[in-house]
Amino acid sequence: MSENVEARRARWIAIALIGGSFLIRFCYVFLLTDYSHYLVSDMGGYWVRACERFDGDHNSYRQWAVWPPFFHVLLADLFVPFTQAKLPVDLWLTAVILLQITLSSFSVYWVYCIARRVLGDHRPALLAAVIYGLTYTPIYFNAFLLSENLAIPLVIASVWLILQKTPRRLGTFCAGVLLGAAAGVRPADFLYAGAFMLFLWATLRRPSGDGENRGTWRRLAPLLTFGLGFAGVVFLIVLENARISNGALWGLGANGGMNFFMAQCKIGRLDSNSIYHGYHYNYSFSHPQFFGETWREHVTTSVGLHEQGYFYHLGMQRLRDFATWREDFWELRKLLIGPIFPTYYTAWGFQTFDLLSRWTLTPVFLIALIAPPAARLTRRSWASREILLLWSILILTFVTCFFFGNERRFIVPTIFAAEIITLSFLHCIWILGRSRLRRPRAGNTLSTKHSQV
Repeated sequence: MSENVEARRARWIAIALIGGSFLIRFCYVFLLTDYSHYLVSDMGGYWVRACERFDGDHNSYRQWAVWPPFFHVLLADLFVPFTQAKLPVDLWLTAVILLQITLSSFSVYWVYCIARRVLGDHRPALLAAVIYGLTYTPIYFNAFLLSENLAIPLVIASVWLILQKTPRRLGTFCAGVLLGAAAGVRPADFLYAGAFMLFLWATLRRPSGDGENRGTWRRLAPLLTFGLGFAGVVFLIVLENARISNGALWGLGANGGMNFFMAQCKIGRLDSNSIYHGYHYNYSFSHPQFFGETWREHVTTSVGLHEQGYFYHLGMQRLRDFATWREDFWELRKLLIGPIFPTYYTAWGFQTFDLLSRWTLTPVFLIALIAPPAARLTRRSWASREILLLWSILILTFVTCFFFGNERRFIVPTIFAAEIITLSFLHCIWILGRSRLRRPRAGNTLSTKHSQV
């Protein structure tokens, strides 16, 4: 097949995947949901803090005390071009949702590119992209103002850039930048950087033949380029968080200690009534992990939620008990079959499609978690470095959830990795099955040779 035909096919696949995904998401969100009424809870908090920052409030306690600030900082920055374009305020949310849908649509094409690199064939890769594009949960999430709608495309794009057949320094640097931005939006994504760097080291540790020093530099250059992009973005985000908090927050977010405490101490509801610089602040949290479990403990504290060391200490004390570890392992099931936040039955088909996606994604995740290490232990060539990179994203997410909360929303960013791994595994089995069916039987071969003699 000529290069022109290949380029033409790639262009039409991109148009079909991006255009089809955009159409599905656009119609579902704008025609089948009440997206404008979903600015409550976390979604409402992001919107209010973005509006307050846009109006000049950069340093109040509410701007940094609980949720990672970077997402609402970006939202506030989006409001500037909206104002310059004289877009009515009533349409700002619609414009933001439209941008989310656009990013999500491009993610489907990037999933195709990743799957083609992993599978080596455009047909199963196209199937992987179609399956991801039709997966209900990412489509449903586009109706909400959630940090996942930005972090997921950033992670997928960074994986795509890292998996290029001939990675260039600019692409590797951009992968670090995108992953750093994703970590700023969702600090749980920070650990992915380690998996990326291990992949780069394993992939590029080949002798160059140009001398030992130059070969060492060629191996280290991609790591340093990626690390520079990632660390640079994270460092800038941390500096901004320190600035708006007057030095009280040196990190990506102030909610890590609270989440750790609620997950390990199995707190159903946490109320914080604290005083900071002479002002009273009241926060109330009910963890979706314990939705409907009314027997869970209800805790009220006067300690500010930004005092992460205090909450980490309480959680670590509970971890000293072996029963806590046992219960944490049991709670992991909620990542696959537990309740999901946000839950809105006003979204068309939510009850049916959510139940369907829950029970179809569960075996997908189980295969994706078990198959790569099993193949590696049995020395099967299927578990390639690309497969292990995707698998490490799953494992790091599950480990993070084990300590900070098992909520089904937290594994939505890893659906693309689980589906690609599972499809690759099934594709490998299918190829092996076909090769065995085509292989001639030993008895037939011997009888043929005997007749010839």
